[in-house]
Amino acid sequence: DAIQPTLMQTSENTPVLIHAGPFANIAHGNSSVIADRIALQQADYVVTEAGFGSDMGMEKFFNIKYRQSGIAPSCVVLVATLRSLKANSGKFDIKPGQPLPAEIANSNVELLAHGCKNLGWHINNAKRYGLPVVIAINRFPTDSDEELDYLRSFALSCGADGVEISDAFAAGGEGTAKLAKVVTQACQKQHQVTLLYPDEMSLTDKIKAIVNTYGANNTLFTPEAVSQLTQLEKLGFGHLPLCIAKTPLSISADPTLKNVPENFDV
Repeated sequence: DAIQPTLMQTSENTPVLIHAGPFANIAHGNSSVIADRIALQQADYVVTEAGFGSDMGMEKFFNIKYRQSGIAPSCVVLVATLRSLKANSGKFDIKPGQPLPAEIANSNVELLAHGCKNLGWHINNAKRYGLPVVIAINRFPTDSDEELDYLRSFALSCGADGVEISDAFAAGGEGTAKLAKVVTQACQKQHQVTLLYPDEMSLTDKIKAIVNTYGANNTLFTPEAVSQLTQLEKLGFGHLPLCIAKTPLSISADPTLKNVPENFDV
């Protein structure tokens, strides 16, 4: 029965389909096409996940899942928190399993401004696919109004089509009503999905096209990689889309490079 999606529900009795969705750092990070098709038959709006940022889960959603399924989204929603943006400022050496620095929980607009560059990158990266982009701010109890106002203004200045706070954790569906309105309005805008590469492009050039979106200066190929790519194309796999495995801790392929890395190779 594994081919059948699992039907679950939220605490407010709205349906949720759970099916597939392996982590986007090593796989595509998306829900199954089957689950999406079932959901689209039952509701006017369907929210489906593309995990781990616009550089991985979202990129794979468009260039793999949309390409294969033909199901085009109407809007991209980027989820952000003040804490995550400050953590992405590059000012801290954050390690898994260790407490976050106290400065991240405190109100600090200057620190947030550094980290917001990361969000600006993701907004611009999402916009390259031709869809409206809405920023959903997951609010924490420690968030200050000054910081939230700064984040809203910054996101709009970077080209976001809408920004709204989500209080879903504290208030359930009622806490997301304003966000839902912004998203549905964005979905009404004219749009046309643009992919990074055509099917007929060589595997090497497809890799370069994806790596170029990370902001890398160059894509370096080992002799072994060149040999494998050549063999794959000889076997008739050259027309397929790519699923690149990389770290979720950086836009680049180096987990130590935070915020918006520059002057790096992959």
